[in-house]
Amino acid sequence: MPDELLNPIVFYKNRIYHIKVGEKGEYSHCFGGESLSEFKGQKFAPRKLHRLLTLDLSDPIFINIYKKLERLELYYGFCYDSCELNYTIRNSMTIEVNSIEPNKSDDDWPYDCYPSSFEQKYAVLSRPEECKYNVFLDLIWQNFVDDYSDKMIIVVPPSNHYGVSLWGEMGDDEGVQVVFVVDTTSNTVQAFNQCT
Repeated sequence: MPDELLNPIVFYKNRIYHIKVGEKGEYSHCFGGESLSEFKGQKFAPRKLHRLLTLDLSDPIFINIYKKLERLELYYGFCYDSCELNYTIRNSMTIEVNSIEPNKSDDDWPYDCYPSSFEQKYAVLSRPEECKYNVFLDLIWQNFVDDYSDKMIIVVPPSNHYGVSLWGEMGDDEGVQVVFVVDTTSNTVQAFNQCT
């Protein structure tokens, strides 16, 4: 795993922010926790999506990005093998699932007794650092097929700070990353994973 990517990061408009899980700040950023939203749109079953990160949009970092949402909830289908998820945040209580593949979860994926939700932990965002898009791409395992330079991108690697294994021993050792590509105009989120 790249040494620079030991914690989640946010990339937006040639700036990068590091997310430190387990530290309490002035804003209500967090890792994990129970779902706060109702899901509509494409059906998926039987296991639910995991709330991985929630960003408090009252943080001045996000000024002039979101005007109608209070928080950005980032969900991923950990129990859906090689999940590719696309959803739109309609409001702070409703998420519409546009597509999810596969739409049937596995009982023992990514490992036996996988938690139904992650324990909620505080998180803080660092001050921004200048970072060009091509430099940011060096922090992820695979280049994107599409150009996402105008989108907000959040990358979540495995970390001991979460208090839970995201992928099990082998997946965590490989540094499997969850990637969220957020269109801040439409409030649409693409979520997928990358490995070596």
